[in-house]
Amino acid sequence: MIEAYEKQTDPLQKAAALFEQPIEVLKIPYGNTTLPGYFIKANASNTRRRTLLCTGGYDGTCEELFFSVAGGALKRGYNVLIFDGPGQGGALVMQKLPMRADWENVVYAGG
Repeated sequence: MIEAYEKQTDPLQKAAALFEQPIEVLKIPYGNTTLPGYFIKANASNTRRRTLLCTGGYDGTCEELFFSVAGGALKRGYNVLIFDGPGQGGALVMQKLPMRADWENVVYAGG
């Protein structure tokens, strides 16, 4: 399972800097660990823009969301933050984090 996950993530991470709008590879703080993700700005300007927060389902990965969601959002002027939460993609495969029923606590920024 780990090998298959790495075959999916490695190519996108290696290509991240080559895109017209570079993809920032993230490790998002979460409890005592981090969640894998990506941030893509709509363009190189420093103009404030809305950011679309994308997470997949139980069997999805954030790399999958890059290809299915991010392109359309970027074309419409949104920044995009995609990530694997507990029970998804890298958070499940690499860190063994189980899915949570209280997803609002996963995406809550606090404060």
